[in-house]
Amino acid sequence: MCSSPCLACRYPNECQIGTAMAHPALQVTSGDTLQMQFVADNDTTRPRLTVSVIGQINGRSLLVSHPSTGGRLLLVRDGQPVACRMFSDGRMLGFRTTVRKVVTHPDAYLHLDYPRTLEQRVLRRAPRVPVELAGRIRCINSTSSHAAHIEDISLRGCRVTALQTTLNIGDAIELTAPVQIGVHDHELRLPGVVRNTVDTDRDRSRPDARTYGVEFKPSRSSDELLIRGLIYEQLHGDTEQPAAASPRPALSDESARTRIPMSA
Repeated sequence: MCSSPCLACRYPNECQIGTAMAHPALQVTSGDTLQMQFVADNDTTRPRLTVSVIGQINGRSLLVSHPSTGGRLLLVRDGQPVACRMFSDGRMLGFRTTVRKVVTHPDAYLHLDYPRTLEQRVLRRAPRVPVELAGRIRCINSTSSHAAHIEDISLRGCRVTALQTTLNIGDAIELTAPVQIGVHDHELRLPGVVRNTVDTDRDRSRPDARTYGVEFKPSRSSDELLIRGLIYEQLHGDTEQPAAASPRPALSDESARTRIPMSA
């Protein structure tokens, strides 16, 4: 178990093994999400930017999309040092590198120097992180949806409290929730299956509320990428999110937008 924070992990209780590899081999594929932070002036308040992996030249460079904010490309110069974090095959990875080359034509992307060392933390198979997401839930065979409160989430499932609906174990459902990952707005739209019911104090105080354990059954690769991105924000964010064990006292049957703030 990890005992101190590092590039790869901010939540040591989610880690099992910590290693630093001197000659790393990045196991990445096109479309993987990478968080990068410019660190030239050692300003720890600089935002972490979300980019996508385009590919790699093994041992030489890592190709990623050009970071942007508000739909506009950020100014990046050759030689700028960056700190990077990503999730790969059950591991949280962290490394420091520099921008090798900024390419602007015909499309904008970055060549990052291949990392000389790589910090990694092996996560539990399906780490759960606390979230507070307001969304909607509906049975697949129904056209009506109901207010839902997602209280924790992992790559494999979540715990959700729903109002004014009774679900049975084995029911196929769809969860939707608007979120902000980095500076981009997204809508989680996740098919799943009810696997269990959970007895909570809220259920006893609110007869119209029921809490369920849901297993995700994502049908699109983009669904899993959004879940990964949301988990990144929780594991790496400097602003703690409210724990699922202390949810807000009441639900209304209105779905509000919940923003996951970009960590400083």
